[in-house]
Amino acid sequence: MTQIKKKKKIHRKINTQLIIAISALVIGLFTVFIYIYQANIMAKQHQDSVWPYVNTGHSVNPSEGYSIRIDNKGIGPAIVKSMSIKLDGKEYSSWKGLMNSIGLDSIQYSCSGVSVLSPGETQTIFNVQNYDNAKIVWEKLKSIDIIAIYCSIHDECWKLDDNGREKTKSTETKQMVYNVSKK
Repeated sequence: MTQIKKKKKIHRKINTQLIIAISALVIGLFTVFIYIYQANIMAKQHQDSVWPYVNTGHSVNPSEGYSIRIDNKGIGPAIVKSMSIKLDGKEYSSWKGLMNSIGLDSIQYSCSGVSVLSPGETQTIFNVQNYDNAKIVWEKLKSIDIIAIYCSIHDECWKLDDNGREKTKSTETKQMVYNVSKK
């Protein structure tokens, strides 16, 4: 009978050890799950901490003439992948093409391209310095729409146009020809 008691005692000991081992395994798996979940939250938090927010605008005044600008109001850099111009439903890939189409190709203007906008940075992308000419350009370009596709450093991309801002893929970009004509 002592042998049967020994077997029961060994059997009970094995069961206890098995329960402890399974408990340790469950705790370990739960810890790994929590770690992965926390890492995902931290990655999302990092993405949100470098989020760009690009706007465009245009104005006319006696000291600066007519200018179109692009600015980044976000908290991270904006990588401008492409820009184009839309006026009266027609899209243009260059300032020269736009100015020719509205009959203002004789007006002196300057333009520049943008590749990266730092947080809080504003850049002028089109400018007519002469105020008399600026007023003419302002009248013709009141309904201009600047279409910009820009991305964060995590390759999250947005398209900005007169309809607002929407997420897009960075592969859906058309490149605008910058500095085609500086008269």
